[in-house]
Amino acid sequence: MRNTVPISTIIRLSAITVGGTLFALIIPAGYDPLFRSLDVAVALFGGVIFATLISHALERRRRLLESVRTELNKLRRLYHLSKTLGEDAVKYRGWFTELHGLMYGYHMMFSGKNFDSYDNFNPEFRKLSYHVYQIPSVDTPKDQALYADILSTTAVVAEARQRINELWDERFSTYIWVSVLLMAAAIIVAAALGTADTLDSRLAAAAVIVSVLLTVDLLWKIDSMRSERKSL
Repeated sequence: MRNTVPISTIIRLSAITVGGTLFALIIPAGYDPLFRSLDVAVALFGGVIFATLISHALERRRRLLESVRTELNKLRRLYHLSKTLGEDAVKYRGWFTELHGLMYGYHMMFSGKNFDSYDNFNPEFRKLSYHVYQIPSVDTPKDQALYADILSTTAVVAEARQRINELWDERFSTYIWVSVLLMAAAIIVAAALGTADTLDSRLAAAAVIVSVLLTVDLLWKIDSMRSERKSL
């Protein structure tokens, strides 16, 4: 299924573009060669900082999504390994039946919630992982090999969940966001002070202002993972 851009996103980006352009068109012209060179320097400096922050946020997002995929894949493997063991001998069937119910309950905890609730599912996962250790005695070499794989898979899931919790909490601090907003304001002020009373100059200033605002919006969206909260 193709991804579609939400109407709210289109409206927000349009408002930023139109608002930034109108601001550049109506501000008093205060052109000064000194400010013209200053706004270029400030914009270049700000661009480097923004690029670094966006790169960091994208890497965090990539690692988080990869950890979520790892958890899902290993939970599937845990289920199929346990099912194989449960079908291998009668004494494991009750153990697998209860594990099946616990895994179903763990997945159902996500229904109708967004990813901010992920920490609340820790008790359900602990019930599942503790049950893995309560298997009846494993005797045959084949069953021992299967159970060893089940234990290692459970450990990978637990590690993935820990990474997910840590990465979800690694959003930019309030200090960083205040610095970002102040830097964006500085670029906008420098662009305004270097604007001459000509259409070309005002359109150039509009391009700078809109670009800064869109960059801040992009950084916020990546850092907050707003579009992924529900789909995750």
